[in-house]
Amino acid sequence: MSIAPPHTHTPTEILAQHVLSGIHADQLSDETVQRAGSVLLDAIANGLFGATQDAVQMIDSEVRARYRRGSAISWASGADVHPAGAANINAAGAHGFEFDDYLPAGKTHVGAVIAPVILALADDKMTGHELLETLVAAYDVMGRVSIAAGGSSVRSRGWHITGLVGPFGATAAAGRLLRLDAEQLARAFGVAASTAAGTFSFSAEGAMTKCFHAGRAAEAGILAASLGKRGFKGPLLSLDAADGGLLSAISDAPRFGELTRDLGHRFDLDSVAIKPYPCCGSAHSSIDALLALRERHGLEPHAVTQINVANAESVLLQCGYEYSGNGGRVEAQMSLQFCLAAALADGDVTVQHFLGKRPADPDLLSIAGLVTFEHDAVMDRIYPAHFPTRVTVSTEGGETFQAEVEDPKGSRACPMTRADVERKAATLLEHLVDPELSTQLTTLTRDLRDLPNVGQLKRVIEHAVTAR
Repeated sequence: MSIAPPHTHTPTEILAQHVLSGIHADQLSDETVQRAGSVLLDAIANGLFGATQDAVQMIDSEVRARYRRGSAISWASGADVHPAGAANINAAGAHGFEFDDYLPAGKTHVGAVIAPVILALADDKMTGHELLETLVAAYDVMGRVSIAAGGSSVRSRGWHITGLVGPFGATAAAGRLLRLDAEQLARAFGVAASTAAGTFSFSAEGAMTKCFHAGRAAEAGILAASLGKRGFKGPLLSLDAADGGLLSAISDAPRFGELTRDLGHRFDLDSVAIKPYPCCGSAHSSIDALLALRERHGLEPHAVTQINVANAESVLLQCGYEYSGNGGRVEAQMSLQFCLAAALADGDVTVQHFLGKRPADPDLLSIAGLVTFEHDAVMDRIYPAHFPTRVTVSTEGGETFQAEVEDPKGSRACPMTRADVERKAATLLEHLVDPELSTQLTTLTRDLRDLPNVGQLKRVIEHAVTAR
């Protein structure tokens, strides 16, 4: 008589168990709790601001045409819509202006996908503790899948990793809120793998699909979890199957051990970067370096003859294309040349640089033409765990100034303070939301352990949307 070998749990089964029972709010550090409140506030502010963009308005119209009315609210139109539809619209909005958080080591945007799913599905009576646990757990899943995939390898194949791993983070959040059991959630992760999609062809052309990837990922997570609850069986080996596992399909260098390494002891939410500049995170270190040189040496655009930027190969692929000024906001936000031109010209990179005709400003185009690129193979070895850069500025007087940055402002090594995040949120909302409502959002997210119920937060968002 043969005896079946003992079952070895797959990564999706281990992740499912972690989501459902591995996070306890009262055991989280104050740093993690504060970080959770900050990323939530940041996602909401980005979502309300991004919802006004043309691409998100188009998504809102299409989604509402496909879904019946439901229990969640669209941040773009204020309409009541099915939670999956609301998650799509609101995640597209949160990612819609390239100002949302990102996990450097995974090269993925996290909060824009996860927060809208939670707020679309959360019962009004859900406690702040449960909100906190769901947020941390979902960040862990999306973060670990992205790191295991190997962000640089995924990017070199032309993928936009947020669209590929976002469905896993969204499924984790939805699975917990829909009360799936561990097997149902592991199977739902298998469904999520079949919804992974999104390529990086939008950049230089300035196309609208980047925010679409986040929206579809959020919607896919609710669909996957809903199917899982009905007993629909996705593959347990969806991430690591020898034939058809997602990680090997999208990457030349998957690291399967990262899926469960230090699970319950290291939280990916702690390592998320909150952006100080509304542009691609891979450009932020170079912006920091140029701003430091500008301030230190009093650099003026008319006196600069060259700005040479040394970066990892993945950064140059993503942001080092020749800037044309014809692709509008998205082309500008993804371009190192444009972002450095804005930094040198104005001493900052702000929302205003990407509105209206500013991306085609002749003065900024002239400065952008001074930016040249250099590949540094040493930087390849530490990117994306760090985002190293070396910026060298040459002047008409024959002087040369250089600055190096390893981790950008907003990252864990150089974090934005809670006060910084609150100022950012207030700036995004100042022309959209009554100041009192903006203050309430800030107050309710300071310590999620003190939030009596999520209904309070959802009502403030609803008032903010419907009062626009």
